Amino acid sequence: LYDPYDAFRRAQEHAVHFSSFVAAELEQFRARHDRPGIALVPLDVDVLGRGWFEGPTWLRAMIEAFSEQRTVALTTPSPYLSTVRPRFGVTLRDGSWAAEDYHRLWNAPAARPLHWALSEEAERVARLVQRYPNAQGDRERVLNQAVRELLLAQSSDWLLGLGAGTDDDALARPLEHLRRCERLCGMVAADALSDEDSAFLDAVEEWDNPFPMLNY
Repeated sequence: LYDPYDAFRRAQEHAVHFSSFVAAELEQFRARHDRPGIALVPLDVDVLGRGWFEGPTWLRAMIEAFSEQRTVALTTPSPYLSTVRPRFGVTLRDGSWAAEDYHRLWNAPAARPLHWALSEEAERVARLVQRYPNAQGDRERVLNQAVRELLLAQSSDWLLGLGAGTDDDALARPLEHLRRCERLCGMVAADALSDEDSAFLDAVEEWDNPFPMLNY
């Protein structure tokens, strides 16, 4: 039987084991070469929390475990490459994890209208962010929620469904988020929200509430 306590404890144990393994590999590299190495850890964030319920716990425990490693520093590729000059390079093959290892599912003709709509709405949000860089109160809430709706509409899963031709209603969800984003953008300039707009903002904040700490 699934026991949440044991599952989360095992996720933490795996994180500690993983960090120790990576630290040992880096130490061996440093002993063989005249430069520090880097271990690149690409993560499929779509899996963390959805396909792997304890994934966020593992990720946090891994970061904490690395922070306690005396010989390892957390970084990203850019700072490392600016400090340690690479001696050779490779050209990565363009591809994806989808069928045929390419982008056909996302670039299908049926997906193009959604691409265009997403691009137009993203530009609109960007202009509002530039116009109101220090919004407060209801205007800040509206801008934050507009960005949430845009992010939800930009999920690649909608385009994937369109490209695969498996879901006739694949456009319904992203277009609904775009309509909400468009309405929120129209509310930004108002000095005060009407009762109807205020009720709408309350509702969409409840419906679409990921990224709780998002700052537009």
